Amino acid sequence: MGTYAERATPTHIVHGEDNVVNTLLHIISNAKYKIDACVDYTRPYLAIEIKQLRDGFVNAKKRGIKVRYLTEIDKGNLHYCRQLLPMVNEFRHLSGIKGNFYVSDEEYGAPATFHEKGKSAEVMIYSSIKEIVEHQQYIFESLWNTSSSADRKIKEIESEGDLSSGITQVIDHPLRTQELFLNLIKSAKHEILLILPTVNAFIREYDIGAIQLLKELSCSDIIQDKKTSPASSTQNLQQGGTRERAMSIRIITPTNDAVNKILNDMNLVTPSMRGEEAAESVVFSSSSSYHSSYTRKNKNKNDNSILQLRHPESLPKYNVTTATILVVDRKASLVFEKIDDAKESFVEAVGLSTFSTSEPTIMSYLSIFENFWNQVELYEKLKEHDKLQKEFINIASHELRTPTQAILGYSTLVRRHPEMREEMLGYIERNAIRLQNLINNILDVSRIESRTLKLNKEKFNINEKIRNVIDDIKSKEDKIDIIFDNPKIDPIVVEADKLRIYEVISNLLVNAVKFTKKKCMDGHSSNRSDGIGVGTDMASSIIVASAVKSNQSYDKGNTSNTTAGARIDEVIISIKDRGTGIDADIQEKLFSKFVTKSDTGSGLGLYISKGIVEAHGGKIWAENNTDGKGATFTLSLPV
Repeated sequence: MGTYAERATPTHIVHGEDNVVNTLLHIISNAKYKIDACVDYTRPYLAIEIKQLRDGFVNAKKRGIKVRYLTEIDKGNLHYCRQLLPMVNEFRHLSGIKGNFYVSDEEYGAPATFHEKGKSAEVMIYSSIKEIVEHQQYIFESLWNTSSSADRKIKEIESEGDLSSGITQVIDHPLRTQELFLNLIKSAKHEILLILPTVNAFIREYDIGAIQLLKELSCSDIIQDKKTSPASSTQNLQQGGTRERAMSIRIITPTNDAVNKILNDMNLVTPSMRGEEAAESVVFSSSSSYHSSYTRKNKNKNDNSILQLRHPESLPKYNVTTATILVVDRKASLVFEKIDDAKESFVEAVGLSTFSTSEPTIMSYLSIFENFWNQVELYEKLKEHDKLQKEFINIASHELRTPTQAILGYSTLVRRHPEMREEMLGYIERNAIRLQNLINNILDVSRIESRTLKLNKEKFNINEKIRNVIDDIKSKEDKIDIIFDNPKIDPIVVEADKLRIYEVISNLLVNAVKFTKKKCMDGHSSNRSDGIGVGTDMASSIIVASAVKSNQSYDKGNTSNTTAGARIDEVIISIKDRGTGIDADIQEKLFSKFVTKSDTGSGLGLYISKGIVEAHGGKIWAENNTDGKGATFTLSLPV
């Protein structure tokens, strides 16, 4: 029964190494359409080293038989798998294959797994029974459908540790995931992006030292060699080096009291720990000085790294994702799912993970991160906008109510006291103008935002317009000195909308007057040649100045179209007061809508002024005076 000649029965056991090889050759040569081989990691060696088997596969392929080969590819059999690739039609990899079998259209053979190294098996089950053959074909198809590309597996093995190879690997060992997670962080040179799905995920990552490592990296001047792999990055970090560029670390994580305490102990602060006025993100500098900011402008220019945290404030079931996502240098990603978030141990909480250096995969996770990051930022801005809008509604309703009630009240008094008609009409007119100004401001905001603000440009002397504004304000306010510092160039001709520029200068001057201390009734001034009064109380004065900023000479007599030789760049107009200065709470958003610290006013004036100046191609800015007294508002206009 153990010889090749004894194969008369449909199913039997073949004994002897030569008989096993001959039976396999018989199955291969008798195949009509296909031959499928599912073998363990030891068989590729035999398929190449046993000449009869090698020739059998080659001849079958030449006869048009579809040959499929499924095995576990590893470093030990990689050389032989490479040689098998051209000998078969399709070659795939499947980890952990136990057992061997070959199945064709009508026959099935299963050599024993145990055999002497380098030799074929000495025992094999053979069958030509249709039901058994079909059953084995079904098993093969099931295994084949769960396998992966042999080319990809070979490439992965050959480039192990090289992040540029573009591979994707599924990891089902949580301990290995933890090790890879930490090593990837250590290997970072320029950027780390991390999404933590839950508060417990943050605490688990803290317990394994990942959060501390991120803090150390943001402080450290160490950088790995350009070819450093995750596996060798720890050793490289210890050897030292210099960082080529700033390390950017961004983390998105939910927070609670426990997380906030950890961050506080680490000298890191989240927005929720600083109150409503806190920044939207945390800036953590490499110089170990931790500071928060609304904008990254406040980051120390000497810092060579930055760590930022943001956290969503939505309900827990909508927070971030259900998986932890790590992207390092936009060259590698690691994503792992949580199977039991209640577990304190990383290994017990984590399930399958996916490691990838494939660019399309990394870009997908990068897109997810950026979307979440921007979503949190947008949410913060929407909260701020909602707050400002509510404040504006309160202010606007008050501003509208006051003149409206006055108009109604004086209208009633006119009927009751016709002898006071002229006086009452004056009050009605002033309040109607006030009401009209507020309505016009709201309309201007709408025009600026829709970019439909129209300018009627004409040429005029900007110095003359400044004097007109000063005279108009002085006629209403005589307790504050407004001084126009004699300009070195006069006239200064600009091409702009005369009424709109008047509106801007008037608005800035009215604001300066509002926040400047009024002088005593016996205050007096006497004019000097420089335009500043000898007896002027400087604490109750506002100085307005104009100057030309240009690299070329300016001909003040030339009011026609400027030529190339007479071209100037811009005129600078500054308004300096000695008042209370700009409140630190609103300085960064001073020119935004609805921003005001005044008890009166809608908070639209500076926003509209900025829109008008920028529509002319100019700029407007403000800063507190260096001596701590008052502020200076400056605008520039092209000439």
